[in-house]
Amino acid sequence: MLTRDERYAVLFLSALAAAGGLLRLWRAGPGEAPPPAVVAPHIRGDDIQAQAERVRRAVRLAQPLQPGETIDLDAAPADEIERLPGVGPALARRIIADREAGGPFGSLEGLDRVPGIGPATLRTLAPWVRFGRVDTRSYPRRISQ
Repeated sequence: MLTRDERYAVLFLSALAAAGGLLRLWRAGPGEAPPPAVVAPHIRGDDIQAQAERVRRAVRLAQPLQPGETIDLDAAPADEIERLPGVGPALARRIIADREAGGPFGSLEGLDRVPGIGPATLRTLAPWVRFGRVDTRSYPRRISQ
């Protein structure tokens, strides 16, 4: 079952396709045949399912976090982290890079090691983040300078 946002996306894409078809007819002029349409010779069911999954993911990632929704910074991919308030693509990449180099954060205090995250950012992120239960002993610790 499609969500409301997914239905709107499908409706928008259908309207866009219809407008394109009308534009093609209009550009052909009176008495001229419109240019031939390019039609895919076949569409496999798994292609449709994969595209539908990509649409669902894009719609979800475009949504702001809902009250009570949190993101696990010890496991989330960059596109999920970008949903956090005040976190853009560059900061999300730095969070991922630091996590890969130094291991999971484990807490807000651990997140403080990421360049560009200070006390104000930590206060902003606090209600929206969680940290998975992982064994941090297996990761090398960075020495503060």
